[in-house]
Amino acid sequence: MFAWFLKGFKVSFVFAYSTGLILGMATLEMIPDSLQLGGWMIFVLGMTAGVLLFWYIHHAIDHITIITRSPEQDLMLRTVMLLTVGMSAHNFPMGVVLGSGLDHELWTVMLFTLITHNIPEGIIIFTPLFLAGYGIGSLVMFTGVVTFPIALGSFVGGVLNISIPYVLAFIMNITIAILVMVAVCEIFMKARKESSLSFCILSGVIGFGSIYFLFVFQ
Repeated sequence: MFAWFLKGFKVSFVFAYSTGLILGMATLEMIPDSLQLGGWMIFVLGMTAGVLLFWYIHHAIDHITIITRSPEQDLMLRTVMLLTVGMSAHNFPMGVVLGSGLDHELWTVMLFTLITHNIPEGIIIFTPLFLAGYGIGSLVMFTGVVTFPIALGSFVGGVLNISIPYVLAFIMNITIAILVMVAVCEIFMKARKESSLSFCILSGVIGFGSIYFLFVFQ
């Protein structure tokens, strides 16, 4: 719904704003939870692994041929594919964490995080999809692709019952790195090509502030 509303705005604003949303979610919610579980050493190792995985995914998608009606539509669809792969890779470990028998308080926090961060995820995936001219059928398909890993991860987590905090933290850090890399290297750089750096930074700060106020008034 937000993506449909935002498609009337400048592309640069939407992408930079979405970057701010994702970075706000990562720094204000996800990274603190990860550090609480595993500490700085696991954080560095997991983030490094996540960055390497991101570049592997990016390289793999570059070898996929996409046939569309225009170069602009091609760029939008490639962006959607990369975001979808990144979000799916991010949501699977989140599902594993939720299914691994956490204590009630931490489980509630993780569930709230999962719900709220899917809002900016939805915005950044479906905005370029709508801008490329795709409709409700594509929306349903990409929603299924992104959300299925949560259910699969929950099943795997329930079966394996991964309860070692360091393992959970490592998995979380991989997904955080993928999310941040997609936001900065793909979404923000797309915004930067469409507008000035100062405008993109301001739009990103607005997005970051939106997440901040979400947590303040939750």
